[in-house]
Amino acid sequence: MSFDPSPSPNPYQASTAAGPMLSPPPAQNQTAMILAICSLVGGVLGLASCLCCVFLPFPPLSILLGAIALFQKPDQNAKIMAFVGLGLSIATLIVYLILVVLYGAAILSSPEFQAEFS
Repeated sequence: MSFDPSPSPNPYQASTAAGPMLSPPPAQNQTAMILAICSLVGGVLGLASCLCCVFLPFPPLSILLGAIALFQKPDQNAKIMAFVGLGLSIATLIVYLILVVLYGAAILSSPEFQAEFS
């Protein structure tokens, strides 16, 4: 029996081959997951901006990203996040619509507005 003192190759060591190491492009499910996360974040930000009475373009963008994520054939987690992002964005748009109607009704029923246009 002989003892070999040379170290065994480390499987975790980076390659010493010439040239940059490029990562492969994201897989289809990763793309759907990224879009679903962006849809969810956009829905939450849209709802938060609605509570601050500031209209930011997050809900339409979130609806678009969620729809694209669902067409990518995502896995179950991405599908849930995309649906939640879509739901939050649609709910935010409905709340915006209700706020616009209430604000318009308040302006139309104010005495100053009625005195100006009567």
